[in-house]
Order: sequence, then C-alpha cells, then structure tokens
Amino acid sequence: MNHLLIVEDSEETTLILKKSLGGKDSELTFAATAEKALALLAARDFSLVLLDVSLPDQDGFQVFTEMRGSERLRNVPVIFLSANSQDTTKVAAFSMGAEDYVVKPFSPIELRARVEAKLRKATIQNQETQALLKGDLRLDSSTQRAYSLGDGVRTLIRFTPREFKLLFQLAKNEELALSREQLLNAVWGNSSEVFDRAVDTHISSIRKKLGSLAIYIESVPGLGYRFSSSSKKSSKQRAA
Repeated sequence: MNHLLIVEDSEETTLILKKSLGGKDSELTFAATAEKALALLAARDFSLVLLDVSLPDQDGFQVFTEMRGSERLRNVPVIFLSANSQDTTKVAAFSMGAEDYVVKPFSPIELRARVEAKLRKATIQNQETQALLKGDLRLDSSTQRAYSLGDGVRTLIRFTPREFKLLFQLAKNEELALSREQLLNAVWGNSSEVFDRAVDTHISSIRKKLGSLAIYIESVPGLGYRFSSSSKKSSKQRAA
C-alpha cells in the first residue's frame, strides 16, 4: 500500500487528484496548508508527497526545504504542483532535488503515470538500501538474513535479531569507527539498563558466527568497533 500526502488548497484540484490517484493500492491524505502538511509528515511516513507551490501560509519550497533537512524525510519523493510554468521556477524545484514538477492544469492520466513511475523508482531504491553487499558478506535488512558468499557459494549465517541489527549498523557505516555508546543507541535505544559490555558480548558472538569473515569487524581501542570489508583482501595480500 502506497501512502500519498497531497498538499493542495484548491478544492477543485483536490477533487481531481482524489479521483485520479485514489484506488485500492493507494491511501490518500490531504492537507490544505503547509502547517498541516508538516504536522502530518512529523506524525507518520508517506511514500510520496504531491506539493503545491502556492499555499495559504507559506510556499511549497519552504516545506520542501524542511523535509530535506530531516534525516527521516529527506528521501521521500516530492512532486511539485504549480500553475507557474516559468522555466526558472521549474529549474529551482529540480535544483532543490524535487522528483518532478507538474504544471496546472494537468492531465489526470499523465499525472497518475508520473506518480506511479516515481513510486516504482523509490521502491527499487529502498530495496537497494535494505540490502548491503560488503566483500563476501550480504546483509538483507528486509528479511533479517545474512549470507557468506565465499568461493561462489551462498551460505546462510544465522544471527539473532539484535546481532543482525548490530552487524548491519556497522556495515552500513563501513570504515567509520563507531563508539559503544553509538552502537547502544542505534541497536538498543536509550535504555539505561543496557551497558557497554552488551556490545562486546554481541560482537564476540557475531565474530564466531562470521567465521573467516570475522576479520571484517575491527576493534578500535578505547572507542568501539569498525567494519571494513577490505580487511580480508588486505590480509590475503600481506600473506602473499
């Protein structure tokens, strides 16, 4: 199910959008002001936003800027709607990172096709970010599964949910040294009952299950851990 936020103050345009984009595969939420739109964006996740440039309280570009300033919202596809067909306005929208710019009045069929295309693109990109391929290790966050790809053979490595989340956090921040505190916050949240030792215990278990790939997880003295899939290659080169 796709969840679309439509930020539009024109009742006529809203009705057209409701008829052209509604359906069993889409849930539509409407906002007539920038303030309402930002409140909805803060409260829930949306697959795509259709954003009118001219709103009663502030323009759509300001809403877009706030979205791009949020780590949670910066990758949500945005299609601008506007009666302004000037090239300078279009260029401004695309330079800010908008997915598309549709001029009113528009063809409902064409708009639906554009929305569906952007949703397909976003789905593919999301799937790609959910799967990490690091050296001989593949991590898929959508299925919580890890595979060793050594010697051309794919072997499932069984981790607990917490172990997988910890390994995924390290892998997606490859080459960055992450402190135990950072890992605790990312994996356990702000629980005051969990101590630094929990990270070390889980890392020890992860290393055992990784076998020869355990070399990917490096200890950073006095700080925490670093993931580096180049470690195995470097080790082989040194051994040669």
